[in-house]
Amino acid sequence: MPTAPPAPLPENVDEYMLAGFLRKKKVELVRCITQPEIEVPADADFVIEGYVDPTEELIWEGPFGDHTGYYSLPDWYPRFHITAITHRKQAVYPATIVGIPPQEDAWLGKATERIFLAPIKMTRCRRSSTWTCRLKAFFTTS
Repeated sequence: MPTAPPAPLPENVDEYMLAGFLRKKKVELVRCITQPEIEVPADADFVIEGYVDPTEELIWEGPFGDHTGYYSLPDWYPRFHITAITHRKQAVYPATIVGIPPQEDAWLGKATERIFLAPIKMTRCRRSSTWTCRLKAFFTTS
């Protein structure tokens, strides 16, 4: 499942559909406890439920370690209010070590590149005589 959320999918392709394709079986979804309008995978190790109030003031956070080996600058972010944390029995919390490359996340990046290289090439579009990939995960050029 960790491959589906950051995947450079077109806007009309659901991440759960990609996850089901990669797993070779449908992703069963269940309603959250405190946010019943939201569904999450039934076999998720952990689920953190909550909300962001867009009327609240932003909070100062950071810096954050990035997988490129750099740190982002502190910035203003919305506050996330946790309403429930659930987990399955013997849950596993997958994590990577962030640091100066190459670290273990470099291999995850390489795998992602190999998995999505062909679809990325298929989604590129011609724009002002240059080829640009349309990736929702990255910024768009102006």
